[in-house]
Amino acid sequence: MKAAMIGDNCIDVYRFIDGKELNRRYPTGNVVDTGVNLRKLGVPTAIISTTGSDDNGRWMVKTLEKEGLDLSHFKIGDGATAITYMDMNGTDRVHGDYVEGVLEHIVFDEEDIAFAAAHDLVHTALWGKADGVLGVIKAHNPAVLISFDTRRSGARPTVCSV
Repeated sequence: MKAAMIGDNCIDVYRFIDGKELNRRYPTGNVVDTGVNLRKLGVPTAIISTTGSDDNGRWMVKTLEKEGLDLSHFKIGDGATAITYMDMNGTDRVHGDYVEGVLEHIVFDEEDIAFAAAHDLVHTALWGKADGVLGVIKAHNPAVLISFDTRRSGARPTVCSV
């Protein structure tokens, strides 16, 4: 099995934990988290997304390379990497402001779609902006499994046929 993750990536910046200044940041995003976890399980995994040309984008690329992910369709856009500002209230994550950066204009081109369709599993998420290409991916490869995480808060990812 090989998997392709298509959609979002961002930096989560944790500002406060229980009112105390924290200022930690993490490279993340639904497809990044899912892709890293699949890779750690031994599944060859590609990330199809766009990150910024800023320091955060360079950090994202270095982090994903270290994890052994296929970044052949991971693009660098001219601008800022997406950032989600987070706080911690005890063990609860509290989402704050979101700066979309280069993801505002993310596009999955025909090469990205054909590349995704060459995998056994394609995963995306509600915020990944890839829902419009899932049917095209499925048309390229009717046997591909599509995983779509509809999670807003606590829902489980679903595997569906498009």
